[in-house]
Amino acid sequence: MKNEAIKKFNRFIFVVIIYSLLIYLNIIARCEHNGLTKHEEKEFDEKTKYKSIIIDAGSTGTRVYIYDYITSNDNKDIKIYIPSINYRTTPGLVYLLNSYFLNNEKEPFYDYFKKIKNFIYENVKKEERSSTVILIRASGGFRLLSISQSEKYVNFVKNYFFENFNDFLLIDQLLIKILSGKEEAILSYVSIYALLERLKPSPIIFINNNEDIKNEGKVTHNDINSVNKNDDDHIIGVLESGGATAQIIIKVPDSKMSEDILNQMNYKHKENNKDDVIEENYKSKNIVKIKLFDKNMYLYCKSYLSLGRQNAMKTYLHYAVHEHYEKNNILNKQNQINKNETTSAANIDQNKFITVPCFPKDFKFLINNLYKTSIDEELEEYDEQNKKELKDDEYVGIGTGDLNLCRKQIQTILNYSKIDNLPFKIKKFIKLYGIENFHHFAIDILNIPETYNPIPLDTNMYLKKAEEICPLTIDEIRKVVHPNANIEKAQTSCFGLTFLYEFMRHVLKIDNSILFYSTNYVKKNNITWTIAALLINIPRHLNLIKKKKQNYDNDEL
Repeated sequence: MKNEAIKKFNRFIFVVIIYSLLIYLNIIARCEHNGLTKHEEKEFDEKTKYKSIIIDAGSTGTRVYIYDYITSNDNKDIKIYIPSINYRTTPGLVYLLNSYFLNNEKEPFYDYFKKIKNFIYENVKKEERSSTVILIRASGGFRLLSISQSEKYVNFVKNYFFENFNDFLLIDQLLIKILSGKEEAILSYVSIYALLERLKPSPIIFINNNEDIKNEGKVTHNDINSVNKNDDDHIIGVLESGGATAQIIIKVPDSKMSEDILNQMNYKHKENNKDDVIEENYKSKNIVKIKLFDKNMYLYCKSYLSLGRQNAMKTYLHYAVHEHYEKNNILNKQNQINKNETTSAANIDQNKFITVPCFPKDFKFLINNLYKTSIDEELEEYDEQNKKELKDDEYVGIGTGDLNLCRKQIQTILNYSKIDNLPFKIKKFIKLYGIENFHHFAIDILNIPETYNPIPLDTNMYLKKAEEICPLTIDEIRKVVHPNANIEKAQTSCFGLTFLYEFMRHVLKIDNSILFYSTNYVKKNNITWTIAALLINIPRHLNLIKKKKQNYDNDEL
Protein backbone atom coordinates (compact mmCIF):
# COMPACT_ATOMS: atom_id res chain seq x y z
CA MET A 1 0.00 0.00 0.00
CA LYS A 2 2.79 2.35 0.92
CA ASN A 3 4.62 1.63 -2.35
CA GLU A 4 1.38 2.17 -4.28
CA ALA A 5 0.89 5.56 -2.61
CA ILE A 6 4.44 6.55 -3.48
CA LYS A 7 3.88 5.52 -7.10
CA LYS A 8 0.67 7.58 -7.28
CA PHE A 9 2.43 10.57 -5.75
CA ASN A 10 5.31 10.28 -8.24
CA ARG A 11 2.83 10.08 -11.12
CA PHE A 12 1.10 13.19 -9.78
CA ILE A 13 4.42 15.05 -9.54
CA PHE A 14 5.29 13.96 -13.09
CA VAL A 15 1.94 15.24 -14.42
CA VAL A 16 2.40 18.57 -12.59
CA ILE A 17 5.90 18.97 -14.04
CA ILE A 18 4.71 18.19 -17.58
CA TYR A 19 1.74 20.56 -17.19
CA SER A 20 3.99 23.36 -15.87
CA LEU A 21 6.43 22.80 -18.70
CA LEU A 22 3.65 23.06 -21.28
CA ILE A 23 2.41 26.31 -19.73
CA TYR A 24 5.96 27.70 -19.74
CA LEU A 25 6.53 26.72 -23.37
CA ASN A 26 3.19 28.25 -24.33
CA ILE A 27 4.13 31.56 -22.69
CA ILE A 28 7.51 31.54 -24.42
CA ALA A 29 5.90 30.77 -27.77
CA ARG A 30 3.38 33.56 -27.37
CA CYS A 31 6.09 36.03 -26.42
CA GLU A 32 8.23 34.97 -29.37
CA HIS A 33 5.25 35.44 -31.67
CA ASN A 34 4.81 38.90 -30.13
CA GLY A 35 1.05 38.62 -29.72
CA LEU A 36 0.88 40.11 -26.25
CA THR A 37 -2.48 40.86 -24.67
CA LYS A 38 -2.92 43.87 -22.44
CA HIS A 39 -2.85 41.64 -19.37
CA GLU A 40 0.36 39.91 -20.48
CA GLU A 41 1.97 43.26 -21.25
CA LYS A 42 1.30 44.44 -17.69
CA GLU A 43 2.85 41.28 -16.28
CA PHE A 44 6.25 42.18 -17.68
CA ASP A 45 8.50 43.37 -14.91
CA GLU A 46 9.01 47.09 -15.52
CA LYS A 47 12.50 46.82 -14.08
CA THR A 48 13.60 44.74 -17.07
CA LYS A 49 12.51 47.41 -19.55
CA TYR A 50 14.82 50.07 -20.92
CA LYS A 51 14.21 53.20 -22.92
CA SER A 52 16.13 54.67 -25.83
CA ILE A 53 15.71 57.93 -27.73
CA ILE A 54 16.60 58.35 -31.37
CA ILE A 55 16.42 61.71 -33.12
CA ASP A 56 15.95 61.68 -36.89
CA ALA A 57 17.31 65.01 -38.15
CA GLY A 58 15.90 64.98 -41.68
CA SER A 59 16.14 67.52 -44.48
CA THR A 60 12.67 69.04 -43.92
CA GLY A 61 12.07 68.33 -40.23
CA THR A 62 13.18 66.53 -37.07
CA ARG A 63 11.36 63.60 -35.49
CA VAL A 64 12.06 62.29 -31.99
CA TYR A 65 11.29 58.64 -31.19
CA ILE A 66 11.17 57.14 -27.69
CA TYR A 67 11.28 53.33 -27.62
CA ASP A 68 10.92 50.74 -24.87
CA TYR A 69 12.96 47.57 -25.23
CA ILE A 70 14.06 44.48 -23.31
CA THR A 71 17.17 42.35 -23.64
CA SER A 72 17.11 38.90 -25.25
CA ASN A 73 19.40 36.02 -26.23
CA ASP A 74 21.35 36.14 -22.94
CA ASN A 75 21.67 39.92 -23.16
CA LYS A 76 23.24 39.80 -26.61
CA ASP A 77 20.26 41.29 -28.46
CA ILE A 78 17.19 43.40 -27.82
CA LYS A 79 13.46 43.24 -28.54
CA ILE A 80 11.78 46.56 -29.28
CA TYR A 81 8.23 47.45 -28.30
CA ILE A 82 6.25 48.85 -31.23
CA PRO A 83 4.86 51.47 -31.60
CA SER A 84 7.10 54.12 -30.13
CA ILE A 85 5.92 57.51 -29.01
CA ASN A 86 7.18 60.29 -31.24
CA TYR A 87 7.16 64.01 -31.88
CA ARG A 88 7.85 65.96 -35.07
CA THR A 89 8.88 69.56 -35.57
CA THR A 90 9.92 71.67 -38.54
CA PRO A 91 11.95 73.02 -40.30
CA GLY A 92 14.99 70.81 -40.91
CA LEU A 93 17.87 71.18 -38.45
CA VAL A 94 20.26 72.33 -41.19
CA TYR A 95 17.97 75.28 -41.91
CA LEU A 96 18.18 76.40 -38.26
CA LEU A 97 21.94 75.85 -38.04
CA ASN A 98 22.47 77.89 -41.21
CA SER A 99 20.42 80.71 -39.67
CA TYR A 100 22.35 80.38 -36.39
CA PHE A 101 25.83 80.60 -37.91
CA LEU A 102 25.30 82.54 -41.13
CA ASN A 103 22.63 85.04 -40.03
CA ASN A 104 23.27 85.10 -36.26
CA GLU A 105 19.64 84.07 -35.66
CA LYS A 106 20.07 82.01 -32.49
CA GLU A 107 16.66 82.16 -30.85
CA PRO A 108 14.88 79.81 -33.31
CA PHE A 109 17.46 77.07 -32.61
CA TYR A 110 16.99 77.27 -28.83
CA ASP A 111 13.18 77.40 -29.12
CA TYR A 112 13.32 74.37 -31.40
CA PHE A 113 15.28 72.28 -28.92
CA LYS A 114 13.31 73.57 -25.96
CA LYS A 115 10.23 71.88 -27.45
CA ILE A 116 12.20 68.71 -28.12
CA LYS A 117 13.55 68.70 -24.56
CA ASN A 118 10.07 69.21 -23.11
CA PHE A 119 8.77 66.22 -25.07
CA ILE A 120 11.66 64.01 -23.93
CA TYR A 121 11.48 64.99 -20.26
CA GLU A 122 7.72 64.54 -20.17
CA ASN A 123 8.04 60.97 -21.43
CA VAL A 124 11.19 59.68 -19.75
CA LYS A 125 11.04 59.49 -15.96
CA LYS A 126 13.88 60.76 -13.83
CA GLU A 127 14.84 57.25 -12.71
CA GLU A 128 15.01 56.07 -16.34
CA ARG A 129 17.27 58.79 -17.74
CA SER A 130 20.69 57.57 -16.60
CA SER A 131 20.25 54.32 -18.57
CA THR A 132 18.46 55.89 -21.55
CA VAL A 133 20.74 56.24 -24.56
CA ILE A 134 20.21 59.16 -26.95
CA LEU A 135 21.18 58.73 -30.60
CA ILE A 136 21.03 61.54 -33.16
CA ARG A 137 21.18 60.53 -36.79
CA ALA A 138 21.34 63.26 -39.43
CA SER A 139 20.33 62.43 -42.97
CA GLY A 140 19.81 64.17 -46.33
CA GLY A 141 20.18 67.84 -45.39
CA PHE A 142 23.54 67.30 -43.67
CA ARG A 143 24.84 65.33 -46.65
CA LEU A 144 24.46 68.44 -48.81
CA LEU A 145 26.90 70.43 -46.65
CA SER A 146 30.64 70.73 -47.16
CA ILE A 147 32.76 68.45 -44.96
CA SER A 148 34.02 71.34 -42.82
CA GLN A 149 30.53 72.77 -42.37
CA SER A 150 28.99 69.42 -41.47
CA GLU A 151 31.75 68.74 -38.92
CA LYS A 152 31.19 72.18 -37.39
CA TYR A 153 27.44 71.59 -37.07
CA VAL A 154 27.87 68.05 -35.69
CA ASN A 155 30.31 69.21 -32.99
CA PHE A 156 28.03 72.09 -32.06
CA VAL A 157 24.99 69.82 -31.65
CA LYS A 158 27.05 67.25 -29.74
CA ASN A 159 28.28 69.86 -27.26
CA TYR A 160 24.75 71.22 -26.88
CA PHE A 161 23.49 67.78 -25.85
CA PHE A 162 26.37 67.14 -23.44
CA GLU A 163 25.52 70.44 -21.75
CA ASN A 164 21.72 70.18 -21.75
CA PHE A 165 20.94 66.44 -21.61
CA ASN A 166 23.69 65.29 -19.24
CA ASP A 167 21.32 63.27 -17.04
CA PHE A 168 20.88 60.85 -19.96
CA LEU A 169 23.35 58.20 -21.11
CA LEU A 170 25.35 60.00 -23.80
CA ILE A 171 27.96 57.74 -25.39
CA ASP A 172 30.41 59.89 -27.32
CA GLN A 173 30.99 57.58 -30.31
CA LEU A 174 27.28 56.79 -30.50
CA LEU A 175 25.63 60.16 -29.89
CA ILE A 176 25.56 61.81 -33.31
CA LYS A 177 26.36 60.65 -36.81
CA ILE A 178 25.58 61.71 -40.38
CA LEU A 179 24.09 58.74 -42.19
CA SER A 180 25.22 58.12 -45.74
CA GLY A 181 22.46 57.51 -48.25
CA LYS A 182 23.46 53.85 -48.36
CA GLU A 183 23.30 53.53 -44.57
CA GLU A 184 19.88 55.18 -44.47
CA ALA A 185 18.59 52.82 -47.17
CA ILE A 186 19.89 49.74 -45.34
CA LEU A 187 18.36 50.87 -42.05
CA SER A 188 14.99 51.45 -43.74
CA TYR A 189 15.20 48.03 -45.34
CA VAL A 190 16.02 46.23 -42.09
CA SER A 191 13.21 48.10 -40.31
CA ILE A 192 10.67 46.94 -42.91
CA TYR A 193 12.10 43.43 -42.72
CA ALA A 194 11.67 43.47 -38.94
CA LEU A 195 8.12 44.88 -39.03
CA LEU A 196 7.12 42.19 -41.53
CA GLU A 197 8.52 39.65 -39.03
CA ARG A 198 10.95 38.23 -41.56
CA LEU A 199 13.78 38.23 -39.00
CA LYS A 200 13.87 35.08 -36.88
CA PRO A 201 13.61 35.27 -33.96
CA SER A 202 11.59 38.43 -34.34
CA PRO A 203 13.10 41.44 -32.53
CA ILE A 204 9.71 43.21 -32.45
CA ILE A 205 7.02 43.09 -29.76
CA PHE A 206 3.76 44.60 -31.01
CA ILE A 207 1.81 46.16 -28.16
CA ASN A 208 -1.20 47.37 -30.14
CA ASN A 209 -4.19 45.74 -28.48
CA ASN A 210 -6.83 46.64 -31.02
CA GLU A 211 -7.79 43.24 -32.49
CA ASP A 212 -9.37 44.80 -35.58
CA ILE A 213 -6.13 46.56 -36.37
CA LYS A 214 -4.15 43.36 -35.80
CA ASN A 215 -6.43 41.38 -38.08
CA GLU A 216 -6.39 44.03 -40.81
CA GLY A 217 -2.61 44.03 -40.70
CA LYS A 218 -2.49 40.26 -40.99
CA VAL A 219 -4.85 40.18 -43.96
CA THR A 220 -2.87 42.76 -45.91
CA HIS A 221 0.42 41.11 -44.99
CA ASN A 222 -0.87 37.68 -46.09
CA ASP A 223 -2.20 39.13 -49.33
CA ILE A 224 1.22 40.53 -50.11
CA ASN A 225 2.95 37.26 -49.30
CA SER A 226 0.50 35.29 -51.44
CA VAL A 227 1.77 36.98 -54.62
CA ASN A 228 4.08 34.02 -55.00
CA LYS A 229 3.43 31.31 -52.41
CA ASN A 230 5.93 28.93 -53.97
CA ASP A 231 8.77 31.41 -53.73
CA ASP A 232 10.77 30.65 -50.61
CA ASP A 233 13.33 33.36 -51.22
CA HIS A 234 11.21 36.16 -49.70
CA ILE A 235 12.86 38.85 -51.79
CA ILE A 236 11.98 42.37 -50.67
CA GLY A 237 13.02 45.60 -52.35
CA VAL A 238 12.62 49.18 -51.16
CA LEU A 239 12.46 52.38 -53.20
CA GLU A 240 12.79 55.45 -51.02
CA SER A 241 12.39 59.06 -52.12
CA GLY A 242 13.13 61.51 -49.33
CA GLY A 243 13.63 65.26 -49.50
CA ALA A 244 17.34 65.29 -50.38
CA THR A 245 18.22 61.75 -51.46
CA ALA A 246 16.67 58.69 -53.06
CA GLN A 247 17.65 55.07 -52.51
CA ILE A 248 17.02 51.63 -53.95
CA ILE A 249 17.79 48.48 -51.99
CA ILE A 250 16.92 44.87 -52.88
CA LYS A 251 17.93 41.56 -51.33
CA VAL A 252 20.06 39.68 -53.85
CA PRO A 253 18.11 36.63 -55.11
CA ASP A 254 19.76 33.27 -54.43
CA SER A 255 19.98 32.63 -58.18
CA LYS A 256 22.20 35.73 -58.55
CA MET A 257 24.62 34.97 -55.72
CA SER A 258 27.88 34.91 -57.67
CA GLU A 259 31.25 33.79 -56.34
CA ASP A 260 32.32 37.41 -55.93
CA ILE A 261 29.25 38.15 -53.81
CA LEU A 262 29.71 35.07 -51.61
CA ASN A 263 33.48 35.46 -51.20
CA GLN A 264 33.92 36.90 -47.69
CA MET A 265 37.39 38.20 -48.60
CA ASN A 266 35.79 40.72 -50.98
CA TYR A 267 34.16 42.70 -48.17
CA LYS A 268 35.55 45.52 -46.08
CA HIS A 269 34.18 47.94 -43.51
CA LYS A 270 33.79 51.57 -44.48
CA GLU A 271 36.78 53.58 -43.23
CA ASN A 272 38.01 50.37 -41.52
CA ASN A 273 35.40 50.79 -38.78
CA LYS A 274 35.15 47.26 -37.38
CA ASP A 275 32.07 48.17 -35.33
CA ASP A 276 30.13 49.02 -38.47
CA VAL A 277 27.57 46.32 -39.26
CA ILE A 278 27.75 47.17 -42.98
CA GLU A 279 30.50 45.74 -45.18
CA GLU A 280 30.89 46.78 -48.82
CA ASN A 281 31.93 44.43 -51.62
CA TYR A 282 34.79 46.06 -53.52
CA LYS A 283 34.47 43.68 -56.49
CA SER A 284 30.70 43.72 -57.02
CA LYS A 285 29.38 47.26 -57.47
CA ASN A 286 26.69 48.38 -54.99
CA ILE A 287 26.64 45.04 -53.16
CA VAL A 288 26.78 45.16 -49.36
CA LYS A 289 26.69 42.57 -46.60
CA ILE A 290 25.09 43.09 -43.22
CA LYS A 291 25.12 40.74 -40.25
CA LEU A 292 22.01 40.48 -38.10
CA PHE A 293 21.43 37.83 -35.43
CA ASP A 294 24.53 35.94 -36.59
CA LYS A 295 23.24 35.67 -40.17
CA ASN A 296 24.59 37.38 -43.29
CA MET A 297 22.26 39.25 -45.64
CA TYR A 298 23.45 40.33 -49.10
CA LEU A 299 21.87 43.44 -50.59
CA TYR A 300 22.03 45.54 -53.73
CA CYS A 301 22.06 49.12 -52.46
CA LYS A 302 22.47 52.43 -54.29
CA SER A 303 21.84 55.97 -53.06
CA TYR A 304 21.41 59.05 -55.27
CA LEU A 305 22.31 62.20 -53.35
CA SER A 306 20.62 64.71 -55.64
CA LEU A 307 17.46 62.75 -56.45
CA GLY A 308 15.28 63.14 -53.38
CA ARG A 309 12.03 64.72 -54.57
CA GLN A 310 12.60 68.25 -53.22
CA ASN A 311 16.28 68.26 -54.13
CA ALA A 312 15.51 66.94 -57.62
CA MET A 313 13.00 69.78 -57.99
CA LYS A 314 15.76 72.26 -57.12
CA THR A 315 17.98 70.60 -59.74
CA TYR A 316 15.13 70.85 -62.24
CA LEU A 317 14.70 74.59 -61.56
CA HIS A 318 18.47 75.07 -62.02
CA TYR A 319 18.08 73.32 -65.35
CA ALA A 320 15.11 75.52 -66.35
CA VAL A 321 16.96 78.74 -65.45
CA HIS A 322 20.10 77.64 -67.30
CA GLU A 323 18.13 76.62 -70.40
CA HIS A 324 16.18 79.90 -70.32
CA TYR A 325 19.34 82.04 -70.28
CA GLU A 326 21.02 79.89 -72.88
CA LYS A 327 18.12 80.53 -75.27
CA ASN A 328 18.11 84.23 -74.40
CA ASN A 329 21.84 84.54 -75.11
CA ILE A 330 21.31 83.02 -78.54
CA LEU A 331 18.46 85.46 -79.21
CA ASN A 332 20.50 88.42 -77.96
CA LYS A 333 23.41 87.50 -80.20
CA GLN A 334 21.05 87.18 -83.14
CA ASN A 335 19.50 90.57 -82.31
CA GLN A 336 22.93 92.16 -82.12
CA ILE A 337 23.73 90.75 -85.53
CA ASN A 338 20.47 92.28 -86.73
CA LYS A 339 21.43 95.51 -84.86
CA ASN A 340 18.39 95.46 -82.56
CA GLU A 341 18.62 97.00 -79.09
CA THR A 342 17.82 94.40 -76.39
CA THR A 343 19.40 95.79 -73.25
CA SER A 344 16.55 97.92 -71.89
CA ALA A 345 15.64 97.55 -68.21
CA ALA A 346 12.26 96.14 -69.20
CA ASN A 347 13.87 93.40 -71.28
CA ILE A 348 16.36 92.57 -68.53
CA ASP A 349 13.53 92.33 -66.00
CA GLN A 350 11.49 90.20 -68.38
CA ASN A 351 14.38 87.75 -68.57
CA LYS A 352 13.68 86.96 -64.93
CA PHE A 353 10.38 85.28 -65.89
CA ILE A 354 10.98 81.64 -66.77
CA THR A 355 8.49 79.12 -68.13
CA VAL A 356 8.56 75.76 -66.33
CA PRO A 357 6.60 72.90 -67.97
CA CYS A 358 6.53 70.74 -64.81
CA PHE A 359 4.38 73.16 -62.80
CA PRO A 360 0.63 73.86 -62.90
CA LYS A 361 -0.72 76.03 -65.67
CA ASP A 362 -0.33 79.79 -64.98
CA PHE A 363 1.14 79.17 -61.51
CA LYS A 364 3.69 81.91 -60.77
CA PHE A 365 6.19 81.40 -57.96
CA LEU A 366 9.52 82.74 -56.73
CA ILE A 367 12.64 80.74 -57.52
CA ASN A 368 14.85 81.99 -54.71
CA ASN A 369 16.47 78.97 -53.08
CA LEU A 370 18.74 77.60 -55.78
CA TYR A 371 22.01 78.15 -53.94
CA LYS A 372 21.02 77.21 -50.38
CA THR A 373 21.78 73.84 -48.79
CA SER A 374 18.49 73.78 -46.86
CA ILE A 375 15.28 72.61 -48.50
CA ASP A 376 12.05 74.60 -48.25
CA GLU A 377 8.85 72.59 -48.58
CA GLU A 378 6.40 75.27 -49.72
CA LEU A 379 6.88 77.48 -52.77
CA GLU A 380 6.33 81.22 -52.38
CA GLU A 381 3.66 82.38 -54.82
CA TYR A 382 4.59 85.49 -56.82
CA ASP A 383 2.39 88.45 -55.91
CA GLU A 384 1.57 90.32 -59.12
CA GLN A 385 -0.25 93.07 -57.24
CA ASN A 386 2.77 93.98 -55.12
CA LYS A 387 5.66 93.20 -57.42
CA LYS A 388 8.95 93.06 -55.54
CA GLU A 389 12.32 93.83 -57.02
CA LEU A 390 14.08 90.60 -57.84
CA LYS A 391 17.64 90.01 -56.65
CA ASP A 392 20.37 88.72 -58.94
CA ASP A 393 19.75 85.10 -57.91
CA GLU A 394 15.93 85.35 -57.87
CA TYR A 395 13.54 84.48 -60.69
CA VAL A 396 9.85 83.95 -61.29
CA GLY A 397 8.72 80.55 -62.53
CA ILE A 398 5.60 80.40 -64.70
CA GLY A 399 4.02 76.96 -64.94
CA THR A 400 2.76 75.71 -68.30
CA GLY A 401 1.74 72.16 -67.34
CA ASP A 402 3.23 70.73 -70.54
CA LEU A 403 3.62 67.06 -69.55
CA ASN A 404 5.46 65.92 -72.69
CA LEU A 405 8.11 68.62 -72.35
CA CYS A 406 8.24 68.05 -68.59
CA ARG A 407 9.01 64.35 -69.12
CA LYS A 408 11.77 65.15 -71.62
CA GLN A 409 13.42 67.60 -69.22
CA ILE A 410 13.28 65.17 -66.29
CA GLN A 411 14.65 62.38 -68.49
CA THR A 412 17.58 64.65 -69.40
CA ILE A 413 18.33 65.24 -65.70
CA LEU A 414 18.12 61.52 -64.90
CA ASN A 415 20.38 60.66 -67.83
CA TYR A 416 22.99 63.10 -66.51
CA SER A 417 22.64 61.48 -63.07
CA LYS A 418 24.18 58.27 -64.44
CA ILE A 419 21.71 55.79 -62.99
CA ASP A 420 23.44 52.45 -62.38
CA ASN A 421 22.21 49.24 -63.96
CA LEU A 422 20.69 46.61 -61.69
CA PRO A 423 22.68 43.35 -61.59
CA PHE A 424 19.42 41.41 -62.07
CA LYS A 425 16.01 41.98 -63.63
CA ILE A 426 12.98 42.90 -61.55
CA LYS A 427 10.89 39.72 -61.33
CA LYS A 428 7.37 39.23 -60.00
CA PHE A 429 8.61 37.46 -56.86
CA ILE A 430 10.50 40.60 -55.81
CA LYS A 431 8.09 42.55 -53.63
CA LEU A 432 8.86 46.25 -54.03
CA TYR A 433 7.85 48.78 -51.40
CA GLY A 434 7.76 52.48 -52.33
CA ILE A 435 8.10 54.62 -49.20
CA GLU A 436 8.31 58.30 -48.20
CA ASN A 437 7.33 60.49 -51.19
CA PHE A 438 6.07 57.52 -53.20
CA HIS A 439 3.46 57.02 -50.51
CA HIS A 440 2.83 60.72 -49.77
CA PHE A 441 1.88 61.22 -53.42
CA ALA A 442 -0.24 58.06 -53.49
CA ILE A 443 -2.35 59.36 -50.60
CA ASP A 444 -2.32 63.12 -51.27
CA ILE A 445 -2.33 63.29 -55.07
CA LEU A 446 -3.61 59.92 -56.31
CA ASN A 447 -6.18 60.38 -53.53
CA ILE A 448 -6.07 56.75 -52.41
CA PRO A 449 -7.53 56.09 -48.92
CA GLU A 450 -4.88 55.52 -46.26
CA THR A 451 -5.06 51.98 -44.85
CA TYR A 452 -1.88 52.21 -42.72
CA ASN A 453 -0.76 49.06 -44.52
CA PRO A 454 0.95 48.45 -47.88
CA ILE A 455 -1.28 49.47 -50.82
CA PRO A 456 -0.88 47.64 -54.17
CA LEU A 457 -0.28 50.09 -57.04
CA ASP A 458 1.29 49.99 -60.47
CA THR A 459 3.95 52.39 -61.68
CA ASN A 460 1.77 53.80 -64.48
CA MET A 461 -0.72 55.25 -61.98
CA TYR A 462 1.63 58.20 -61.35
CA LEU A 463 1.87 58.98 -65.07
CA LYS A 464 -1.89 58.69 -65.64
CA LYS A 465 -2.55 61.11 -62.77
CA ALA A 466 0.08 63.50 -64.18
CA GLU A 467 -1.78 63.48 -67.52
CA GLU A 468 -4.89 64.59 -65.64
CA ILE A 469 -3.30 67.13 -63.30
CA CYS A 470 -0.50 68.88 -65.22
CA PRO A 471 -2.75 70.96 -67.56
CA LEU A 472 -4.82 72.23 -64.60
CA THR A 473 -4.47 75.41 -62.56
CA ILE A 474 -3.68 75.32 -58.84
CA ASP A 475 -7.34 75.93 -57.94
CA GLU A 476 -8.46 73.11 -60.22
CA ILE A 477 -5.84 70.76 -58.79
CA ARG A 478 -7.01 71.41 -55.22
CA LYS A 479 -10.42 70.03 -56.21
CA VAL A 480 -9.13 66.65 -57.42
CA VAL A 481 -6.43 65.82 -54.84
CA HIS A 482 -6.98 64.78 -51.23
CA PRO A 483 -8.81 67.60 -49.40
CA ASN A 484 -6.27 67.50 -46.56
CA ALA A 485 -3.22 67.60 -48.84
CA ASN A 486 -1.03 70.59 -48.00
CA ILE A 487 -0.57 73.38 -50.51
CA GLU A 488 3.00 72.29 -51.31
CA LYS A 489 1.75 68.95 -52.67
CA ALA A 490 -0.68 70.74 -55.01
CA GLN A 491 2.00 73.20 -56.13
CA THR A 492 4.47 70.43 -56.96
CA SER A 493 1.98 67.72 -58.00
CA CYS A 494 2.84 67.79 -61.72
CA PHE A 495 6.59 67.67 -61.12
CA GLY A 496 6.32 65.14 -58.27
CA LEU A 497 4.16 62.64 -60.16
CA THR A 498 6.26 62.85 -63.31
CA PHE A 499 9.57 62.66 -61.47
CA LEU A 500 8.55 59.66 -59.32
CA TYR A 501 7.33 57.82 -62.42
CA GLU A 502 10.49 58.53 -64.42
CA PHE A 503 12.72 57.74 -61.44
CA MET A 504 11.15 54.27 -61.13
CA ARG A 505 11.41 53.72 -64.88
CA HIS A 506 15.10 54.67 -64.99
CA VAL A 507 16.24 53.02 -61.75
CA LEU A 508 14.34 49.75 -62.24
CA LYS A 509 15.11 49.72 -65.99
CA ILE A 510 11.49 49.03 -66.92
CA ASP A 511 9.38 50.14 -69.88
CA ASN A 512 6.17 48.37 -68.90
CA SER A 513 4.15 49.00 -65.77
CA ILE A 514 4.95 46.79 -62.76
CA LEU A 515 3.26 46.15 -59.42
CA PHE A 516 4.66 47.63 -56.23
CA TYR A 517 3.38 48.48 -52.76
CA SER A 518 3.08 52.07 -51.63
CA THR A 519 3.36 52.45 -47.90
CA ASN A 520 4.81 54.28 -44.95
CA TYR A 521 3.22 51.71 -42.60
CA VAL A 522 3.28 48.00 -41.82
CA LYS A 523 0.50 46.65 -39.59
CA LYS A 524 -0.55 50.21 -38.73
CA ASN A 525 2.97 51.03 -37.56
CA ASN A 526 5.04 53.78 -39.12
CA ILE A 527 8.04 52.61 -41.16
CA THR A 528 11.10 54.31 -39.79
CA TRP A 529 14.78 53.41 -40.08
CA THR A 530 15.13 54.23 -36.37
CA ILE A 531 14.00 50.67 -35.51
CA ALA A 532 17.02 49.20 -37.28
CA ALA A 533 19.32 51.87 -35.83
CA LEU A 534 18.46 50.62 -32.34
CA LEU A 535 18.69 46.93 -33.26
CA ILE A 536 22.17 47.50 -34.67
CA ASN A 537 23.63 50.01 -32.19
CA ILE A 538 22.19 49.23 -28.75
CA PRO A 539 23.26 45.56 -28.23
CA ARG A 540 26.99 46.29 -28.19
CA HIS A 541 26.45 48.75 -25.29
CA LEU A 542 24.06 46.63 -23.20
CA ASN A 543 26.58 45.98 -20.43
CA LEU A 544 27.10 49.71 -19.88
CA ILE A 545 23.35 50.39 -20.04
CA LYS A 546 22.57 47.67 -17.49
CA LYS A 547 25.33 48.92 -15.21
CA LYS A 548 23.92 52.47 -15.30
CA LYS A 549 20.46 51.18 -14.41
CA GLN A 550 21.81 49.06 -11.54
CA ASN A 551 23.85 51.99 -10.21
CA TYR A 552 20.77 54.21 -10.13
CA ASP A 553 18.70 51.51 -8.40
CA ASN A 554 21.45 50.99 -5.79
CA ASP A 555 21.73 54.74 -5.18
CA GLU A 556 17.98 54.91 -4.57
CA LEU A 557 18.29 52.14 -1.98
